[in-house]
Amino acid sequence: MDVTVEKKLQDLWKLQQIDNKLDELRAVLGELPMEVADLEDDIAGLETRLQHIQGEVAEYNAQIAAKKNSIKDFQSAIAKYDDQMNNIKNNREYEAIDKEKEIAGLEILSAEKKIKDYQRQIEMKNEVLESTQRALDSRRADIDFKRKELAEIEKENEEEINKLNKERENAAKKLRRAIQPRLPPYS
Repeated sequence: MDVTVEKKLQDLWKLQQIDNKLDELRAVLGELPMEVADLEDDIAGLETRLQHIQGEVAEYNAQIAAKKNSIKDFQSAIAKYDDQMNNIKNNREYEAIDKEKEIAGLEILSAEKKIKDYQRQIEMKNEVLESTQRALDSRRADIDFKRKELAEIEKENEEEINKLNKERENAAKKLRRAIQPRLPPYS
């Protein structure tokens, strides 16, 4: 039994109508799925940035601890040089010990300067960290709202979309059967 061209066109028109309804329902979602995906990307980037900044702050703190330890070492050396000054036998020994004390003092000043530099860097990083954290919190609030909105819209339209998808599948099968050429029996 051959299906008429008119019947094929009617089946094709019905399939197109179903596709149009599905497109309309998907349009209700609008840009929301893309907005959610963009927010997810933003959040991932901000989280990575936070981790990076926290790593930098930890490194500065480690440098400060190392400099404080070196200051203690130099202070111990100065105390040792002071003890040695009590046992000096000649002018040359005095000058050598005095020079060592001076060098240790300069090293302490240098370490203290570095500590102040690191502390300034930490302060700047903490400001960036706070602003990044605020941005991250804002994005998380936005994505929670958008996800809820998206879930509501999907839930409202889920039944209709499922019904239309089944109708579409049936219409497509019917159309495929109608347009497939009839082959003569194999002899």
